[in-house]
Amino acid sequence: MKKGTLDAPELATLHRSLDGIVRLDDAERFQAGFLQLAVALVNAAGGVLISREGGMRIDAELLSRQALSWSADLRSELLAAAGQAVNTNSVLVQPLERQSDAKLLVFPWKISLHTGCLVLVMIPEETQLDALLLYGQLLAGFMAQRKKVPLQKGQSLDTGLIQRFTRLLAESDRDTALLRFTSLLRQMAGCDRVAVAVVGADGHTRLEALSDITKVDQRTSEARLFTRTLAECQIQDGIVIYPSSSKLNSSPVLKEAAEGLQMKRFLALPLSIEGLKVGVLLFCWKDSKGNIRVIQRLQLLQPILAAVLKGLCQQPTTRERILRWPTKKKPSRPVLVSIVLLLALFPLPFKLKAPCVVVPTTTRYIAPRYDGILLEVLVQPGDMVNAGTILARLDGRELALEEARITAERDKSRKLHDRYMGSGDAAQTQLARLDIQRYDEQLQLLKNKQEQLILTSPVDGMLLSGDNLRREGGPVSRGETLFEVAPIERMRAELALPEKDVSFISPGMSTKLRFDSYAERSWKGELLRIIPRSQLRGNRNVFIATVEFDNDKGELRPGMSGKAHVKVGYRPLIWQLLRKPWYTLLSLLDRLF
Repeated sequence: MKKGTLDAPELATLHRSLDGIVRLDDAERFQAGFLQLAVALVNAAGGVLISREGGMRIDAELLSRQALSWSADLRSELLAAAGQAVNTNSVLVQPLERQSDAKLLVFPWKISLHTGCLVLVMIPEETQLDALLLYGQLLAGFMAQRKKVPLQKGQSLDTGLIQRFTRLLAESDRDTALLRFTSLLRQMAGCDRVAVAVVGADGHTRLEALSDITKVDQRTSEARLFTRTLAECQIQDGIVIYPSSSKLNSSPVLKEAAEGLQMKRFLALPLSIEGLKVGVLLFCWKDSKGNIRVIQRLQLLQPILAAVLKGLCQQPTTRERILRWPTKKKPSRPVLVSIVLLLALFPLPFKLKAPCVVVPTTTRYIAPRYDGILLEVLVQPGDMVNAGTILARLDGRELALEEARITAERDKSRKLHDRYMGSGDAAQTQLARLDIQRYDEQLQLLKNKQEQLILTSPVDGMLLSGDNLRREGGPVSRGETLFEVAPIERMRAELALPEKDVSFISPGMSTKLRFDSYAERSWKGELLRIIPRSQLRGNRNVFIATVEFDNDKGELRPGMSGKAHVKVGYRPLIWQLLRKPWYTLLSLLDRLF
């Protein structure tokens, strides 16, 4: 048994035993069976049932020889402790006079005209005391409810349902347990919603759980309305039903809750332990004919529900458990030193980070081969083009005029050639033939120029540069770059490695790339090569390393920047933490000495 918790197997035994003794019609047999269960459950040395009818008297007892040996007059001490607990109406833990480590655990109840208590005699462990008190409250609540609502013949408690409720005490997280608590209540009552509130020592009501809501936000209007409604119900002495013929029907708070929560019917059950209110349960129905026949069932379960709710609220939340962690017992210094050394010498993956930028693997430049006038531009940067796509056209009117002039001169030379040949002038004929050849060569050159008037893409890819729309009608020079086209199915990343990290890097190392434009994704590749000569970037010397990777979807564009993580290998954690400070210290010492 752990402090403040109940183990599920012990709870199952409790439920089965209660279901067995609750069927006993004879009062003496019932009390004897109840004491046997209580003593066996907590491994006590003895137990008694005491009632106050005219005076404190023992109704039933089960005391071992060991318990009787702890006190010269054990029964007198039992009656005295019982009277004190009944008068204060609170649980009492009192040591015996002769045996100080032996304790009397007194659990009183006060239901209508029935006042009494359960007293257990045992030597408890301090770590188990909270759980023992919770067990005792459950048993005392069961006994009190039996005296208040005697079960009719053939009637029994739903032990399966009780087991499901009390098993919640074994939950490690309070919020999860409260959510399951509301779900069980909703299923049992057949209602639409359930609200659970806890009443503090100052009487303040706080909303703790709502069905189907993992964490209650106290700032919402719905939560505030539930809180006011629960506070209104907890001041009542018994079960509250709304609407009803009583004066409570005129409560403006309940009317506001019915309108604001869009509910037709409410049933509120205040929960108390030994006369002290611990919480309120509110059942809500959207149907005005909501089932409120669960009242008798709730009356039977009231002490169990009260004890379970109190136990759940004593459990810490996950946040409270985290905040309490530093207050736990600290490990010894040798253990701490061993842990620190182990962590410091433990080898971890060593990665080097470097900025990177995307560049195409190949780039093709398109430039005119002759001077001319830019007539028309058909593409813009960012367009996807195929091999042979027309990018721009140059003006060919001057070439056409020049072609007409040369053609006319050639025709003239042909006529002269024919006339000189007819007259037999061999020298002039030869000169005319040479002129014809010269004009043919000029025409061929013009034809080649005309073929170059159309600029096309040599490869499939993306147009990286060439915003020449404003230059239409203007002159362009021979060899001037007008367009850049690059394939993007496979890209290259250029890593700018700091000079101090180059010694750790070698080709073939696995590299993970993450770019600012796609922070949620990463690309992987291997280092291909490291340019042996450093470059000046950002006022520092860096060495450029390249990594190629697939870009099938075309998401990455040239110029995108990001971070590269190069897996160098494994190094001790302390080496990774002290590497840069150590190098800085060495550099400082070199400057000083």
